[in-house]
Formats: sequence, structure tokens, C-alpha cells
Amino acid sequence: MDFRQASFGELFGTTFVVGASFQGALFVLGLLMAILNPGLFHSGPPGAQVAASSPVQAVGVLVLLMVFEIILNLVVSAGGAGLIVVARSLRLIRSPARS
Repeated sequence: MDFRQASFGELFGTTFVVGASFQGALFVLGLLMAILNPGLFHSGPPGAQVAASSPVQAVGVLVLLMVFEIILNLVVSAGGAGLIVVARSLRLIRSPARS
């Protein structure tokens, strides 16, 4: 696929998959940390945070973070793909010459 001619959907899909693969890898590492040392995970409002006392609580914190990261990944992927499409339509990025 040539990214200089790719549609918004192709650009969005590519950036989302790349971001989600890193998030998935870090989620697996987080699960390992949650099982081995749940006290590393804290929940609660700032100033009154409480360390997780069991792996189940730590996994809950991890799942909450994963949902937030996926939403952030969606926003960033859509914004980046949209910028490329807009820059291409304004001729700020040149498409390759067709032969």
C-alpha cells in the first residue's frame, strides 16, 4: 500500500493497528505485574489513592487504563489520518506521479 495515495480508512486502520499492538503487549506485561506485585497499582482520587490489595483489584485498574488508552488511540489515529488527508487535499503533500 502506498501511503501517499491511501484513503482515510486505510491510514486510520494502519495507525490504529500499530498503536493497539503496542498497547496489547504492554497490557500483557501489566497482567504479569498485577499478578506478581498488585501493590504497584493504585486507584482513587489524587491525594487519597489506595494501593491494590489483590491481583483482582490490580487487573481492574489495568482494564480501566486499557479502555482509556484505546479511546486515546482512536482519537490520535483519526486525527493523524485526517491531517494527512487534509494536507493532501491542500497539496501540501504530493502524490507520486502516475505512469
